[in-house]
Amino acid sequence: MPTQTGDGDPRPVILRAENVSVSYQSASGSRVDAVREVSLDIREGEFVSIIGPSGCGKSTLLRAFGGLTRTSGGSVLLQGDPVTRPKPDKIGFVFQDYTLFPWRSVLANTVMGLQFRGVDRREREATARRYLELVGLDWCADSFPAELSGGMQQRVAIARALTTDPAVLLMDEPFGALDEQTRTLLGGELAGIVEKTGKTVLLVTHSLAEAVFLSDRILVMSARPGCIKEIVQVPAERPRTEEFLTSALFDEIRAKVFASLIEEVHRQAQANEESRRAAQRG
Repeated sequence: MPTQTGDGDPRPVILRAENVSVSYQSASGSRVDAVREVSLDIREGEFVSIIGPSGCGKSTLLRAFGGLTRTSGGSVLLQGDPVTRPKPDKIGFVFQDYTLFPWRSVLANTVMGLQFRGVDRREREATARRYLELVGLDWCADSFPAELSGGMQQRVAIARALTTDPAVLLMDEPFGALDEQTRTLLGGELAGIVEKTGKTVLLVTHSLAEAVFLSDRILVMSARPGCIKEIVQVPAERPRTEEFLTSALFDEIRAKVFASLIEEVHRQAQANEESRRAAQRG
């Protein structure tokens, strides 16, 4: 039987955080509590965005979900199994930095995950070409990253993450370095890719518009130590068209997220100022 969630959604829970906390030691030797007691269920096929003030632990939480950061307390479960290390065959990552090797062609970059797994050359190239076609870049498989725009390079990174057919795709500000027009365009393309592949996506973003346009739910995180302050539902069918960006519902949800977020931005700024003054006194 699929795991039922509290709101009646029958889809199984694919990724679960149970009281996850992350702490670390700063360069000065002091303890930093980055994330505190986050509990969350993410369902199969769901698109969830995380938004919050800078420094609140968004990326830290995402990395904990992917096994890249060790938790100080609590646990992360993928399909019921603990996540204590990276699982490249089940969890894919897309970062803001495209992390493409400049000396490798687009195709050679895209096959890397499959190559590390020992997949036969013919099979991995066929798989990579299929996903390059999905992101609209099959025509430049023999090109090199320097010949591509930033948006095209990020599409290569997305194709590379999809080639291993991960159960979950974790994305950390994937469009943050792009201009607004390219960011909006790629957001629409990502929505289409998610619909075609049925992937579960967890996205960290600073863009309210991006979060509202793409997500089923938006998690607003508090100032550090980051915890989930509020979960905002986006009750609109996916995939969404550009008309949704000018709808009353879009404006209403964006305003709600902004109101929740701005309180935490001010709290974070105040905490940063207090820390600065304490350092000066010390």
